[in-house]
Amino acid sequence: MPDSTLLPLPVTAADGVRHDALVCAANGPGPVALLVPAMGVPASYYAPFLRALAGLGVSCAAMELRGTGSSQVRASRHNNFGYDELVRCDIPAARMAVAAHFGVQRVHAIGHSLGGQLLALALARDPAAFASLVLVASGSVDHRGFEFPKRYSVLVQSQLAHVVAQSLGWFPGHRLGFGGRQPRRLVRDWSRQIATGVYAPLGPPFDYEAGLGHVAVPVLGLGLRGDTLTTGKATDLLCKKLSACAVDREQFDAGLDTPRGDAVHFRWARQPDRVAARVAAWLNGRTVP
Repeated sequence: MPDSTLLPLPVTAADGVRHDALVCAANGPGPVALLVPAMGVPASYYAPFLRALAGLGVSCAAMELRGTGSSQVRASRHNNFGYDELVRCDIPAARMAVAAHFGVQRVHAIGHSLGGQLLALALARDPAAFASLVLVASGSVDHRGFEFPKRYSVLVQSQLAHVVAQSLGWFPGHRLGFGGRQPRRLVRDWSRQIATGVYAPLGPPFDYEAGLGHVAVPVLGLGLRGDTLTTGKATDLLCKKLSACAVDREQFDAGLDTPRGDAVHFRWARQPDRVAARVAAWLNGRTVP
C-alpha cells in the first residue's frame, strides 16, 4: 500500500508570495500531477482525492490559489491580484517545486473549475509547461454555457459581484456563500469572461485567446453529470478554445450520494473513488518524453 501521508511543500512565486502545496506520493514510479483548485477552495479540501490518486499510482500535489488556505496573503483593498499573478507566478512556481520534489522533468496538470481555466491560460503562455491537462468539472464561465434562463441570472450576479468588489475593494464571498474572499481584480477577470466569453486578464499584454489555440497537449475534459455550476456545454466551450489539442471529452457519473445540483461540483473531491480511477487510468496511459 502507498504511503498516503500528505506533506507540505513550500512554494515561493516569482514575486515572493509563498504557500504550502500538499503532496502525496505513490509507491514507485508513475505519473506526477499538479492539481489547481476551484475558486475559494483550499488545497486541503482535495486530500481524499490526492490519497486516492496516489493509491492508483499517481504521485500528486495540490497547490494553493493565492489568497486561500496556506497562502501568506489575503485579498483586501490594499492587496489586489488577479488571474495574471496566478498564471504567471503561482502556477509555474508550483509546477517547478513539484517537479523538483518528485525528481521528474514533466508534470501533468489537473484543474477543478477555475483551476482548469487557469491551467489552460498557463499553457497558453507556455505550451510546454505541462505534459497533459485534465479538466474536472471545469469549463469556460461564458454565460452562454448555461441554459435559459439561468444564463441571465449568472450574468447579472457576476456583474453585481464585480460592482461589490470594486466598491469594497475586495469581494466578501466567504460572507455571501460563494467563491470565498477574493480580490477585486480577480473578480473583474472572472466577471468579464462570464460576460464576453473572452479570456483577457488585466496585466502585461498577452493574447490568451490566440495562445489557447497553440496549445497541443492531450486533454481529458471530464464533465460531471448533474453538475449545475459547470455544465457540459461550459466544458465544451473551453475545450473548443484548445483547438490544437487531442481532447478526450466525457460526461461522467461520479457516483455521488447527492447526484444533482451545485453539490456535485464540489463533492466529487470528498467522494473521489470514481473520478480518481478515471483520471488515474487516463494519466497512466500517457507517456512523457
